[in-house]
Amino acid sequence: MELEDQLRQVLLERPVPDVPGDPVAAVHAGMRRRVRRKRLQYVGAAAGVLALWGGALAVLHTGPTATQPQVPVHTVVNVPNGFQIRDLTFVSTTRGYGIGTVPCATGRCTELLQTDTGTQEWEQAITPVVPVGDVSQVRFAQDTGGDEIGYAFGPAYVVFKDGAWHREATWLPVEALEAARAGTVVRVLARPHGGHVVQQSTVGSSDWKTVLDVLAPTYHALLRRQGQRIALVTFDNNQGVTSEDDVSDVRLSTDGGTTWTKAAHNPCDAHSYFRSLSLGRGTSMLVLCAHRAGGSFVRVSDDNGATFGSPLDLPRELDATQVSAPAGGGWLVAGGRAVLSSTDRGRTWKRVAVEEGLDEQAPGFLDNSNATTVWWVGADPRYVWRSTDAGATWSVARFR
Repeated sequence: MELEDQLRQVLLERPVPDVPGDPVAAVHAGMRRRVRRKRLQYVGAAAGVLALWGGALAVLHTGPTATQPQVPVHTVVNVPNGFQIRDLTFVSTTRGYGIGTVPCATGRCTELLQTDTGTQEWEQAITPVVPVGDVSQVRFAQDTGGDEIGYAFGPAYVVFKDGAWHREATWLPVEALEAARAGTVVRVLARPHGGHVVQQSTVGSSDWKTVLDVLAPTYHALLRRQGQRIALVTFDNNQGVTSEDDVSDVRLSTDGGTTWTKAAHNPCDAHSYFRSLSLGRGTSMLVLCAHRAGGSFVRVSDDNGATFGSPLDLPRELDATQVSAPAGGGWLVAGGRAVLSSTDRGRTWKRVAVEEGLDEQAPGFLDNSNATTVWWVGADPRYVWRSTDAGATWSVARFR
């Protein structure tokens, strides 16, 4: 074990004193400097570790931890080299699908993988033959007969049924879609000049009914589903500190998308960007927002999105883009290379997963479509992280 690792272990075993102050920003700055200067002499590194990690432990209650447990990485070997994942969908805690791209003669081509182990083992699945730019998301659900029906979309619309993919024409691009086992499918179509059309069908059917017409000229939409409970957010993020007001509206269905109720207007505020939303237990919702000038925050609703509480700022080191409220309790936020967890409704945050050695930032995504399991893809699209205990521990799969 190297000296720095030994020091880390010793410090982690020390009791955590309650010391005022907040040197977390300095801790993270020091960490970034160590990444760039990998060949520091051990004497200097040891002194830096003692000073920085000791300070971080002393104020663990004020921000994300600077520690990261060693997570074993399983390399997936029986899939095409160079696979980069774009979206995930799971029909159980272990069975799911991942859509992404692989190198091919024309650059990169669409590829679909499937797993029966959650993350560890993947294999090629029947892939929709579509250009890379035609689909970016995938959902699977079982129909009433137990057959798996697949939906690849964004902006095109392709359906997997009877063992094959079928491209179906839509009169508008499909921006979002969510399906439930032996239940309904809801999709959101985007109008070219703003506004959205919400349609409903049953899993496996090609008959769609328009159930909601959003005339407000917003250009983006997000769907989140939890059984019969579905949240729709239509929004515009006007970039720049002096831009016109940002707009977002929440709508809710509690009957699988048949009827909809208007909930909060601007759950962030008129000068903050909407980033993501998660459905929690009961009637709770968690919305993730970003200040125009930098920094992100969350707000919680306990009345199905009708009202939201005061903003709760996140640690400034994290440019959060995704949020999740696992069934096991607590909140998770993710952005770029890290996932943070809070078990006290956002008062304190702890870093629970991080991708080391990466300088780039990417939105990534958190998926908790299954009631007991969370999946995360961060800045590196070759890795899929999985947690079955609300983010406390993780397993990782790496595509070659």
